[in-house]
Amino acid sequence: MSDPYYCFTTWGLEEIAAGEIKRSLPGARMRSASKGKGVVHFDYDGDEHALLELATVEDVFVLLAREQISADRQGMVQVERAVAQSPYFERALATYRQVQPRKTKRVTYRVVAQRRHSRQPHVRKLMQEHVSMAVRQRFPRWHEVEDDALIEVWVLHDGNQVLCGLRLSDHTMRHRTYKQAHIKASLRPTIARSMVVLSEPADDDVFLDPMCGGGTLLIERGEHGRYGKLLGGDSNREAVEATRANIGARYKPIEIEEWDATQLPLAENSVTRIVSNLPFGKKVVARQGIQVLYARFIDESQRVLCRDGIMVLLTSERQVLLDVLQQRRLQAALHEISVLGQKAFIFKIGAGDFSAR
Repeated sequence: MSDPYYCFTTWGLEEIAAGEIKRSLPGARMRSASKGKGVVHFDYDGDEHALLELATVEDVFVLLAREQISADRQGMVQVERAVAQSPYFERALATYRQVQPRKTKRVTYRVVAQRRHSRQPHVRKLMQEHVSMAVRQRFPRWHEVEDDALIEVWVLHDGNQVLCGLRLSDHTMRHRTYKQAHIKASLRPTIARSMVVLSEPADDDVFLDPMCGGGTLLIERGEHGRYGKLLGGDSNREAVEATRANIGARYKPIEIEEWDATQLPLAENSVTRIVSNLPFGKKVVARQGIQVLYARFIDESQRVLCRDGIMVLLTSERQVLLDVLQQRRLQAALHEISVLGQKAFIFKIGAGDFSAR
């Protein structure tokens, strides 16, 4: 019998996460991956450890309850009852013990409550209290703590829908462990891996990130699988040094250089994939300056990218990049996502879009 799971991912990348689940978890059956919710539901009865190897998701949960509730206080009672009577709790704990084996004299737990689209923090607090009461009813010997709990029960309140699960993952799933040096506004690893997936990686890739920041995209490409060569660079010396520190001795062959992304020291048609997080938002002050930068960057990218290559770019400056591409008769598929609450867009420009240059 399959167990019900769900995972959190970046808003807008639900389909990419669902695709990874299908590829990486044999026998997994999708329930839903609604765009714009950041949640993917699926059933799975295979190796539980494989759940924690997923790279485009931020957290994985065993489902405890999924309820439609009333808008008044009675809704809180409905959630409490659903969690207290959940038929999945014992199986969820058994799965947790498999993937996170720990010896402890006393079981500790905490409840993490999240409420979307609301400015009423007291409602979130009330939800947390009711779910906590449900856990105490079920397991009266457990001890509730505020931090560093053995067991975490998360509840997501979205409109009249409530989702509750036992968290299998920890912070290393979304933040990874490879970051030795940190760069401000560094790309989230799960978004980076999703961009790598969108680039349709191949075993012989010459993969380029010309504005590499702390090296997250390069590392996620290296972790994804086989490649021909990794190339990265940045105009910021601190970023180059951070990338080298984070990559260390891994991912050969690889070259990391300090350079200008609009004047790359690379031959024409020499790379197969360009994937990059472009400067945008608060990182760029003058709009006219970003238009010039994007135009020069795209021209240089066209020069070094081979004719069957693919480019994947992230920016919040949607119209600026669209204008630059349209002026060059280039088309792109767009994926709208949320980056730390800010609307952003992943542009995918395919091989055919470069044929008329």
